[in-house]
Amino acid sequence: MVKTLCLIPARQGSVGLKNKNIKLLNGIPLIKHAYTIAKRVKHIDDIVISSDSKKYLNKIENKNVIKILRPKRLSSSKSLILDVVKHTLLKIKKKYKYLILLEPTSPLTDPKEVNLAFKKLLSSNSEIDFVVSVISLPKYNSKFILKLNKKNKIKFKKFPKNSNRQSFTEEFFISGNFYIAKIDKLLQNKSWISNKTFGFKIKRSIHTDIDTNLDLLFTQSIIKNGLFKKIK
Repeated sequence: MVKTLCLIPARQGSVGLKNKNIKLLNGIPLIKHAYTIAKRVKHIDDIVISSDSKKYLNKIENKNVIKILRPKRLSSSKSLILDVVKHTLLKIKKKYKYLILLEPTSPLTDPKEVNLAFKKLLSSNSEIDFVVSVISLPKYNSKFILKLNKKNKIKFKKFPKNSNRQSFTEEFFISGNFYIAKIDKLLQNKSWISNKTFGFKIKRSIHTDIDTNLDLLFTQSIIKNGLFKKIK
């Protein structure tokens, strides 16, 4: 039985950076970076690309890749990724046990870390249903959050006396590099987050979430300066 599906969602519309999912990074469209990562992840049986654009789908020439032209109703900024997952499974008509989601906007994802995260899920029995990549961002600790009133004046908040970030409790955020799930549990829970979600701390992968030109330039700079090993 087919077990693992890798989904690469790549809708055409984007507000911050037009056509961001096919923007070139190191001479390669972002959507192809996600595909290259997927090819290096073990145990993936099928790779599927879901998009509302034939142009996007044609960026991947491998005939073994499943390409799904998604309807416009599932391609707006308000569309839920879970609905895209459901649509994908309905169109493929195969039975899968696991789903790995890779987004084109996170091209600095190390396949080795995806493999380690997937291995964690496979070896967990019933203790873990989901694995998501997470990162700690000390500069954005919640103790520094400010609130503004309607006139953009800062509402009073008592700041911590010790402003040394190293002394604060470490906080984590979803990095967006990868999401892994037991499909039946994902459909039941309607989210990757539950009390059975394992947060995989990325070390080799780098959080990017490309949504603006500045994000793209930042990611290009990381590659140019050799801070992330290129995936060939």
